[in-house]
Amino acid sequence: MDANEFYREFTDRAKENNIILKGQAVSYPEALGKTYFEVYRNMERVYTELVNKNIVHSIIQDAYTDDKTEHLVAQHEYFRIDTIGYQHRYMEIPKNEAEKVALNRHFWDLKIAVEHENSKRDWMDEVAKLVHIRCPLKVVITYNHCDEREGKELEKLSYIAKWMRRIAAFDRDADEEYLIIIGNGAPRRRSSGGYSCFNYRGYLYQYHTASFERIG
Repeated sequence: MDANEFYREFTDRAKENNIILKGQAVSYPEALGKTYFEVYRNMERVYTELVNKNIVHSIIQDAYTDDKTEHLVAQHEYFRIDTIGYQHRYMEIPKNEAEKVALNRHFWDLKIAVEHENSKRDWMDEVAKLVHIRCPLKVVITYNHCDEREGKELEKLSYIAKWMRRIAAFDRDADEEYLIIIGNGAPRRRSSGGYSCFNYRGYLYQYHTASFERIG
């Protein structure tokens, strides 16, 4: 799964009018029957769980390995990352070889790492964390003031692109994708009004221009 595919899947599944059903966000039964948008506006902690353990989780579990032979496996809080997707490869190790050295067959490849951050000011930390992780697709899902999209949003992305490249672990020659998905958040100025949709926008880091460019 590449950045464009992930972005399409996320925006398709994170719909304002979707209803939380039994089995979703199970830690918070008071959210049952509410729309995703109602939960996002009024119950941030619940929405974070919904994104990580339902929306992103299902995207990863529905994604195939590169050879299209099996689905990826989703897991949470590995490396202290909200959600990861990995490919099991332990079956490639002969069972008798593992038994000979008295070790279980732990063998896998990390394919996707995803962080969801509600704070409009703290998501740079999530980007920095993912710079230090080796995998093909790294995703940060976050939010911006609804009255500061467009220019202000691009300023933040330019700032992120500048400083992430100065992290020692950043590999300018890596074949890795950095995808940042930004949605609406509360307005900075009360007089500017509110918002009625997520309006998620995807931005993909381009190595040749050292900048984030909008996709989708």
